Amino acid sequence: TGLYRHQAEAIDLARSGFHFIITTPTASGKSLSYNTPVLETLLTDRDARALYLFPTKALAQDQRGKIDALKLPQITTATYD
Repeated sequence: TGLYRHQAEAIDLARSGFHFIITTPTASGKSLSYNTPVLETLLTDRDARALYLFPTKALAQDQRGKIDALKLPQITTATYD
């Protein structure tokens, strides 16, 4: 129903143009911390693009699936490996 503190702080930092590192356990919401500001930008700036780099194919597919599950018609995803 709400954001964890690390998520809110990370989103605020990204919105302000800062880089950040999040180190929290698995399933603690790290993806939301970076996807939120990226998706906000993609939805408000037609010329914006995003490139995600992941260390494994499985993680790339997992993250792509999470974004696709949002069913945002303006967002198109693809993987290249």
